Amino acid sequence: MNEVLSAISDRLAVRVRVSVGRTEDGALTTAIKDDVLTLLGVRADGVASIVDLVADGRAHARRRARALLREHASCEAVEIWRGGALLEKVVRQPA
Repeated sequence: MNEVLSAISDRLAVRVRVSVGRTEDGALTTAIKDDVLTLLGVRADGVASIVDLVADGRAHARRRARALLREHASCEAVEIWRGGALLEKVVRQPA
């Protein structure tokens, strides 16, 4: 059984393909089929004040990170994560 789930973030709707099934004992299982990246907008004090999701790959995540920096003056950087691994940190460019 497969479903498409939608995750709504600040201004972006992300569609994520998820495989849903059951184990032999009837427990529900899920597996994300897309490469979902999490973007964290980080302030100078280290607090992550913004969270966004991207399921279109790393190039799209970089573009979205730069857009978040333009939209949110409080963010000094946007971190791009896959699961528990930090892939990249996009920092605000000096004016």
